[in-house]
Amino acid sequence: MIEGEEYLLIEDNEIAGNNDGVVMVNSMGCIKDNRIKGNNRSGILTASKTRCIIDSNVIEDNFAAGILIKAPSLPDLRRNEISKNYF
Repeated sequence: MIEGEEYLLIEDNEIAGNNDGVVMVNSMGCIKDNRIKGNNRSGILTASKTRCIIDSNVIEDNFAAGILIKAPSLPDLRRNEISKNYF
């Protein structure tokens, strides 16, 4: 997602087998109730001026970090289950 607006909603999906599961750059919105697993790098990556909500996701078995937050992004993390990632 590049420059996604505040009403952007990614909800109730299985996201697997990608380089990075979800990438948000200069974005707002919400990533909620997803199962993000088995990606080649990070489950979720936020970059630039991203201000999003990451809520109630299962993020597991990704080869790098479960959630990779690059400055100056500032996501709001709530009630996520993050396990079995490489980092």
